[in-house]
Amino acid sequence: MKIATLASGSSGNSTLITGGETSLLVDAGLSGKGIEQRLAEIGVEPKALSGILVTHEHRDHTQGVGVLARRHKLPVYVLEDCLPVLEVGILPKVEELEIGAKFELGDLKLELFQTFHDSAASTGLVCSQGDTKVGFATDTGQVSGEMVRKLKGCSGVVFEANHDEDMLWKGSYPYYLKRRIAASTGHLSNKDAGEALAEIIDSRTKRLVLAHLSEENNEPGLAIKTVADILVELGVPEVAPGLKMRAAPRHTPLALGEL
Repeated sequence: MKIATLASGSSGNSTLITGGETSLLVDAGLSGKGIEQRLAEIGVEPKALSGILVTHEHRDHTQGVGVLARRHKLPVYVLEDCLPVLEVGILPKVEELEIGAKFELGDLKLELFQTFHDSAASTGLVCSQGDTKVGFATDTGQVSGEMVRKLKGCSGVVFEANHDEDMLWKGSYPYYLKRRIAASTGHLSNKDAGEALAEIIDSRTKRLVLAHLSEENNEPGLAIKTVADILVELGVPEVAPGLKMRAAPRHTPLALGEL
């Protein structure tokens, strides 16, 4: 299996998960053309996609969904509670899902789990091919025991580290927005991410991608250092000595090798 982040952050989010002959696009938060350009940069044709899974209805996750689905005749997998407020126009094929759904898409097996965000509904997911699993969880203000259980044992994990707490509260955002971001239905801080990942990561985890970093309230180096320091403090390197950690770029793809 492979993971590639195409865009990450409040200006747009999209991640490609590939296993065997199946390529699933998780969110499409750039324009259709923008997604196509990012796919071209990593050598993927849009027609090779097997479908688009929408984690929730916010525009930074859905902007290009309608265009891509219509242009390339792609099925769209979306939570049923999000569909009424999903502003993407007519779609050629829609599969409505519930939290906790398990289903197969080509060579991939997928399982959804609840995340906690100020949207109609939101989901994380685990994709597996054989014994290899990839986990994905962003846009959540808290981490439940179920999230930890679902993500534990994944070879690759894409996980939110949205903001540094000091940068957020000392920054220029209006107070209501700071409260929204820090709320239990907002976004995870670097510290939140590190503490959760210390429970998730084990000897099977090979790659970790920190995602949805704030442009104003975080820095890639700071996110990596904060998470790494917490993991070291809690003894994770001894459990997962081969772990490689990266921060997903905002405006360029990050393609990772085989898991």
